[in-house]
Amino acid sequence: MKFDNAWNQGVWFALRAATGRPSPQLFSVEDLPALGEKCRRIMKITSAVYTSKKTLSKRWFASAELLNLYLTKYGLSCLNCSRKKTTA
Repeated sequence: MKFDNAWNQGVWFALRAATGRPSPQLFSVEDLPALGEKCRRIMKITSAVYTSKKTLSKRWFASAELLNLYLTKYGLSCLNCSRKKTTA
């Protein structure tokens, strides 16, 4: 896929930006507070996204089940109508 590695690259970019160290340079002990803060921020954001995706999925599946139930009932009523017309 085209964007398979986008999340990974985005996290590394954010960590590098938080410390001000370009890519070939190694992180140092002095970078730990900035890295920790950035990781906490990333986890907070991803947790919120996960929770909202989970909630939306539950709502979608619930509405899909209701739609399926409605279509089944509608289909049965149409079937009953057509049976009445053919027997009359």
